[in-house]
Amino acid sequence: MGLYKRKDSSYWWIKHTHKGHTIYQSTKTTKKAEAELIWTDFLDKSQSSCLIHRNKTWEDLVNLCRDSYQKNDQRFLDWTLKHWGEKKLIDLTSEDLIRLQDLRNYRVVAASCNRNFSVVRAVLRKAERELNWIPKAPYLKKMKETKFNPIILNEEQERWLLLRLPPHLQAIVEFALQTGLRKTAIVGLTYDMFDAQQGILHIPTYLNKHGEPTSILINQKARQIIADQPVTGIYRQIFKYQGRPIKDPARSAWRKARSDCGLSDFRFHDLRHTWTSRWAQKGVSEAQIAYLGGWKSTRMVSHYTNLNNLNISDLPGY
Repeated sequence: MGLYKRKDSSYWWIKHTHKGHTIYQSTKTTKKAEAELIWTDFLDKSQSSCLIHRNKTWEDLVNLCRDSYQKNDQRFLDWTLKHWGEKKLIDLTSEDLIRLQDLRNYRVVAASCNRNFSVVRAVLRKAERELNWIPKAPYLKKMKETKFNPIILNEEQERWLLLRLPPHLQAIVEFALQTGLRKTAIVGLTYDMFDAQQGILHIPTYLNKHGEPTSILINQKARQIIADQPVTGIYRQIFKYQGRPIKDPARSAWRKARSDCGLSDFRFHDLRHTWTSRWAQKGVSEAQIAYLGGWKSTRMVSHYTNLNNLNISDLPGY
């Protein structure tokens, strides 16, 4: 630990280890006397910074950085607080990151997990490089991602899948095929989000992946599915089973039904792909599909140049 020379550089280099983290940094000078002064200054700053910020917690860092991220990233950072809130940054290790990554991966696929933890990496780099709260950000390797090829249901496969699902899941799957909405949005829908007179769903920020509110027009079949749902119990959610909200429709009954149809690799999200593909086959433009499916917020929809040519009455089922 200290100053050393590298074979591939004429400069003197600093090697410093603190709490298991090793820092390698160039002094940008070939003169040893100058390098020693830089090394001494580095030690003073490193030690004083660690001393001043030794009690900074993960919650302190999240509170400082949170507002610079989009809503969905903010929600993930809030989730991390449940596990690391009071943990001191100086004590945070790669093993802590791996454990939390594994816990997150139990809930979401590897690709989503990697996107989530890119935020963690970024705020830790800020703590290291800009704030000098930690000597070195702990390392976390990205998870290996499985590439999924979307499966598009044909009409016969759709019919067989629906026949094998219990009624409460039939309604959700049919609704997904009629609206193209994501699973999270569907199970989170409440009656106050639906304007029955206009046939419009007002989807709030927390149910949207892009983190902005969206209003979408739904077709007659989707409206009827909502109307057919029993309004029972104390819960406001539209889709319920035995009076309680359905949290995840893609569980055992779903898995059994798709397996019985020879669709073991079919994911719930493929219903959204199916919906999109069917509109594209009808000649509907990408901008119009984005509008109907709520890919963008109502503020962003105005950027679509051909949206003014969209005549809802010309579309089947609306």
